[in-house]
Amino acid sequence: MAYRRRKPIRNLVKIFTLAILLTFSIKAYKQGLFDEYITNDTVKNVLDKTVNIVDNKIDSTLSHIGVNNSSSLFDNVTNIIGISSSNKDDKMQNNYTLNENVSFNKGQNFNNAKRNLVRIYAELSRKYQIKTLYCSCDIVLNNNKLALKNLNACGYKVRHNKARANRIEYEHVMPAHNFGHIRKCWVQGGRENCSKNDALFMAMEGDMHNLFPAIGEVNGDRSNYRMTYINSNRHDYGSCPMIIDSHNRAAMPPAPSRGMVARAYLYMEHRYGIKINQREKAIYQKWDQSYGVTPFECDRNKLISKIQGNDNPFITSKCNY
Repeated sequence: MAYRRRKPIRNLVKIFTLAILLTFSIKAYKQGLFDEYITNDTVKNVLDKTVNIVDNKIDSTLSHIGVNNSSSLFDNVTNIIGISSSNKDDKMQNNYTLNENVSFNKGQNFNNAKRNLVRIYAELSRKYQIKTLYCSCDIVLNNNKLALKNLNACGYKVRHNKARANRIEYEHVMPAHNFGHIRKCWVQGGRENCSKNDALFMAMEGDMHNLFPAIGEVNGDRSNYRMTYINSNRHDYGSCPMIIDSHNRAAMPPAPSRGMVARAYLYMEHRYGIKINQREKAIYQKWDQSYGVTPFECDRNKLISKIQGNDNPFITSKCNY
């Protein structure tokens, strides 16, 4: 009889333990610990919605047994066992304070930025041949959208995602994860939640100085990996010299792109207070000096400034305006 009385208690403990583990996994997912394994946008959107639904159910269930904040529970557990909410290269992100008082246009967001960039590149195409950031493939304007002129002509080889390889996407040089994953909106509902409810995140996500047209497959493969030097001669994309090392969560842009990449990173730190660790910052400062500002960059910077209301000082200081 005593065994039978203890059995429901053991079952309750099992249920409670599973709930805690599930809560831990959900909070870890929301803080981006699994981002490197999820590269398909459709899957990511479905997971985001599912996780939010399950998370709300768990919060409701735990509140009935006296646990009123599963996020606090997650934080306490991670502190006890010594696990950071982000990977090693992002630990420094936990120590920065964003410039919450930065001024920006009310309508500054990712969707508006993409529309405005079409106008900007249409203007630039009168003077330059527009090319993708990492692979230098020609871009044309097609039905008020940026499109690849001829993927095969630039020697690009599809690695695994033909659909994304054949379309232009807007690459956040400094990934949205860098400036979003520790914000409350991201912890509570991921990037989608921030894109709807956090004005500062929307402004950062839609900052055109950090956005460049890129081949979609490369944009997806780069994920939120840091930009650095990689000692490798691998060519996963045919003639495109972009190198991505998913094992070490790192990417190395080709030489012609390094200056633009560096000045985008330095700009985001300068404008929004998003700290870059010293090792990576030293690389970007070296690229900024070694790969000078081009006339194309100067004109792009000027057009963005007219629409967005601010320039990139790391470009402006080197242009003859």
